[in-house]
Amino acid sequence: LFIGCRAGSVTTERWRSPPKDATIIHIDSDPMVIGASYPTAVAICADARLALAALADALEALPDAKAQNGRRRARAAWDAKLAGFEPLAESREAPIRPERVVATLAKLLDDDAIVVADPGTPCPYFSAHYRWPRAGRNFITNRAHGALGYALAAAIGAHVGRPDVKTVAVMGDGSFG
Repeated sequence: LFIGCRAGSVTTERWRSPPKDATIIHIDSDPMVIGASYPTAVAICADARLALAALADALEALPDAKAQNGRRRARAAWDAKLAGFEPLAESREAPIRPERVVATLAKLLDDDAIVVADPGTPCPYFSAHYRWPRAGRNFITNRAHGALGYALAAAIGAHVGRPDVKTVAVMGDGSFG
């Protein structure tokens, strides 16, 4: 199951995982991304959050006991992940921890804010820990390594496209030199 990703060399460990003969369901809001790297059995062009909610509803309705309680199991997994995140997000360590940056921005930004994350540290931390309050195209990142500095130009472009929305570029020291 590919969700909101290009399934390129980085996310698939140079196309080793999943194997080429796997049955792929690919969800993405960009139709050009779906099936670009792997043959796709089921293509779903939609917002990831909305598509996953619909899939969860469909699975919960199945009579097979293995499909039941998916939401409960997902919630338990999320709660366990959050329990490990919270102490790091509250840390006063220096230099500042990435988890603290994520948590602070989550508290300060409006629901419709756009966050643009550079590859390297910002991308995986925001991808894993930022809780997007609603569905939409509010997170922009260039997952490919080697594109350091991308977030600044992309944030300027995002702000030009939606000038009424707060836009934040998250970058590390490697992006500046």
